[in-house]
Amino acid sequence: TLDSCAGSACTHTPVTCDANAQCGATSGCVCNPGFYGTGDVCSCGGTVSSISTAAGSESVCAYDWPVWGNRSISPSSYADNGDGTVSDWQTRLMWQQTVVAPSSTWTDAETYCDGLTLAGHDDWRLPTVAEAESLIDYAKPQTPLISTIFAAQGIALGNLWASVADVDTSGGQKYWMTGYGTASVPGSTAYQARCVRSMASLPAPTTRFTAGGGGSGTVTDNATGLIWQQTVAATTFIWDAGSAAGSAQAYCAALSAGNYASGWRLPNERELLSLVDRTAHSPAINAAVFPSTPVGFFWSSTVANYLTGQAFSDYTTNGGGWTNPISASFSVRCVHD
Repeated sequence: TLDSCAGSACTHTPVTCDANAQCGATSGCVCNPGFYGTGDVCSCGGTVSSISTAAGSESVCAYDWPVWGNRSISPSSYADNGDGTVSDWQTRLMWQQTVVAPSSTWTDAETYCDGLTLAGHDDWRLPTVAEAESLIDYAKPQTPLISTIFAAQGIALGNLWASVADVDTSGGQKYWMTGYGTASVPGSTAYQARCVRSMASLPAPTTRFTAGGGGSGTVTDNATGLIWQQTVAATTFIWDAGSAAGSAQAYCAALSAGNYASGWRLPNERELLSLVDRTAHSPAINAAVFPSTPVGFFWSSTVANYLTGQAFSDYTTNGGGWTNPISASFSVRCVHD
């Protein structure tokens, strides 16, 4: 129960705040970063974790799925704050602009971000996979695949640690990273840390997926607004930008499912990754919503511009995403806007 704000001139009517809220600067209670609600009740559709702050510690809510919607790289969504940080107004995340720490293990990277004070903020942390992946600019013709607003990063590969551990520990504990793609690697690997902080609360949908939302045989993702083919074809397809007969593109273009007799397409890599459930394995997807999903590679429509004859694909065993030769034959799950 709070009746005043420490360190400010405001005085509030006594109110009971949620454990994951703070006294607001002018009135009432404000949910901690990432949480959403009125302040008396704060909810998190992602993962609650504790970070170090000047006050001791603070709980934050981070999402490993795109609660910010169907993300597309837009230079206009980035803002150089002129203080070593970049704000992304689409994801409502603030990023460390220049990576200054040397390549380090996952544990050292997490410790570094947890102890970082930058631009007057001390609530920095390692990003989730979805947050880190949101920075990838798949259209770039050269590496690193990241906006030039982060150009002064001093790294060649652009591989960055994420905060999420791989649930498959059969070969030892691994952690996720992003860069050229998305993969899990041993925590002893040397990668960079680009720290992030939440600028605002992000309201998550009460129900992530609605089976039959676009008619029978479809699934609506209430976070991104996309409509997905629920059960995939038993056959596999080659990748062909020209939509040649027998290709993944041709299959989706000819698909009629649910309420849509046309308009289906091959999803891009970011859209395909949005379906990954990193709490699941073999397949790394919500199997109750997407039954009979085969374990193996799925094509995306995203070509690797920095490579010849390769496109991005996702591996449903663990949810990794990287490039493969377009001559390969993979599974397909079509999407509709």
